[in-house]
Amino acid sequence: MLRLFSDCLDISEPNGDGWTVHAALKRSYNTENVPVSQNSITWLLRTTSVEKFVVCGPRTIWSGVQHAVRSFLVHERSNQVLHRLLGLSDDSNAKISASHVTAFAHWLALRGSERELLPMMLKVGGFCQVQGFDWFEDDIRPSQFIKALPAIYAAWAVAFPNSIDKVEELIQLELEICLEKLGWTRESFLDILSSNTSRDYNVSESEDGTGPRTCSNCQDCYGQEGYGLVQPARIKFSECVRTHHRLNCNCSNILHDCGPIDLHPITYEPQHEDDSDVDEEFFDAETDLDIIKFPHFVERDSDPFLDAATMLYRAQGKIWVGHYDTKEQLCATCFLLREKYIGEDGLGTERDFPLMPQSFEMYRADVRDCTIEVASN
Repeated sequence: MLRLFSDCLDISEPNGDGWTVHAALKRSYNTENVPVSQNSITWLLRTTSVEKFVVCGPRTIWSGVQHAVRSFLVHERSNQVLHRLLGLSDDSNAKISASHVTAFAHWLALRGSERELLPMMLKVGGFCQVQGFDWFEDDIRPSQFIKALPAIYAAWAVAFPNSIDKVEELIQLELEICLEKLGWTRESFLDILSSNTSRDYNVSESEDGTGPRTCSNCQDCYGQEGYGLVQPARIKFSECVRTHHRLNCNCSNILHDCGPIDLHPITYEPQHEDDSDVDEEFFDAETDLDIIKFPHFVERDSDPFLDAATMLYRAQGKIWVGHYDTKEQLCATCFLLREKYIGEDGLGTERDFPLMPQSFEMYRADVRDCTIEVASN
């Protein structure tokens, strides 16, 4: 049916039927009995990469992020990429923690999607001036903006299938990068996978949080250093500080949860003319970062898994789908389950993408009427 009617699909308007088909195929990517690299949406992207008239908006960006991450996760799981890269056999599988291997495989798949695809979404979100992204300052006219959209779509329509075709290669590169950053060898990584279980540690943490780190949800133990666990509340706080508390700041709540802190309130000074009416009280970013001590977490210079979660947060417009307490630290499986990239019955069982947050809105005012998408898409 797609081959028969692909020429009729209209993506020249935000609510065109072409985008409706796009969204439906992205949501049903895991119901087709073919590899991810051969499913319908991948074929459609390749077919429409030369479209001359394309108008997209926030919903397109949101579904693109969701689709990219899920495709890498499912492709890795279906092909057991990490198992094969580590040479895990049936005999060795009995010696390691299956949940830990799965969690690290999820981290590597997420990082694979972040090599090219999610950075592209960051640039598109900034160019389209979607709330939550770091905007590009430019003086382009509305007509120039509209003319740029087909080129952006063409780049994505080529990059996505190419990345899916190279999932194993990309995950292998990410494995090597992570091992190098953490100072692990493949042998030591296998030792970690075989020892990081609750029976190998006294999992009761000391009062100062220096004991073995465990996932707040599944209780899997990740050893003294806790590599493989991330703290979403900490990411949200750090990113809010980085962007000068400009968007939906709730750092006062986070700091309050961390215990008594001598806060240093400052008055926010708007950086854009249209923000002239804003007069809110925020907190001294530098002081807060020096004072705050996130419970049960070790500060470290390089953590590739924390980097992966932070990139995902930015690609989602600095929004978490799930709610996280300040003390929560999660493995990749529990974290991606909370963010709804993994269904409640396991990876690939999700029925739909999470609803696009209301704040995920476009603010390129001069062309807003012709670029923002309606609910039907």
